[in-house]
Amino acid sequence: MGAERDTDERNRFFQRIYHENLWRSAESVSGEGSAVWVCQPLIEQLPILLGKYEIGSMLDIPCGDFNWMSYVPFPKGFHYIGADVVPELIEETQKRHGNGGREFCVLDLVNDELPPVDLLFVRDLFIHLSLAVCRKAIENIARANFKYAMFTHDPISVRYPPTGNIEIERAQGGANFEFRPVSMMLAPFGFPASIDHITEHLDHSPGWHGQKQVALWTKEQIVGAVLPERET
Repeated sequence: MGAERDTDERNRFFQRIYHENLWRSAESVSGEGSAVWVCQPLIEQLPILLGKYEIGSMLDIPCGDFNWMSYVPFPKGFHYIGADVVPELIEETQKRHGNGGREFCVLDLVNDELPPVDLLFVRDLFIHLSLAVCRKAIENIARANFKYAMFTHDPISVRYPPTGNIEIERAQGGANFEFRPVSMMLAPFGFPASIDHITEHLDHSPGWHGQKQVALWTKEQIVGAVLPERET
């Protein structure tokens, strides 16, 4: 029951952010981090990465309002799934952006079974979640059917204590309005070095010191770090 209460509280937290536009962005209810100028490197480089690794489908979770992602020129025949925990947001986004190659659905990365895709794309989520919730989400991801996964990642190890990632404070069901950087290579994740990455706009959020990435790992790397008993 405690886990269910935490999930409900966490989802209500993100629903309130959407309904009240608590991140106060004039462009996107998902916040300034979803502004097109911030995400321009992603808009330009993500299609290149998709081609490089022969990725034909992706689950973008959380997709938010699809603001910057709507500018990405996906390859012909590409299958995009956007998912979020806010039903009203998904309904609106499906009406505005859904088509034959794009669909939007309600999914919780922490608890729900994930659809099979080539790429799981998880941007700007773990920076708002407690380490325990992050770990639970990663364990859920490791059980999914995918080839690659991308996560928001800050690689500067001196920014973190010897124990690993910094815990988030004042969490509501394991989530917080504020954020702190996250390294996927430190505890509680322990990933190896990524095989590729895209660095976001260097002028966005001085707290990142120009090092905010969306980095790429294979499923084998993730399973080996998170569920080593299942590594083949």
